[in-house]
Amino acid sequence: MGPLTAIFIYSQQIMVCLSTLSMREKFQTEILR
Repeated sequence: MGPLTAIFIYSQQIMVCLSTLSMREKFQTEILR
């Protein structure tokens, strides 16, 4: 596995984490309303 592949997988994992966090925040605000 080359360094570019590792960077690609790493960036994808970061994007997934960010999207799940934003989804959770939206979910919580929807519940609080």
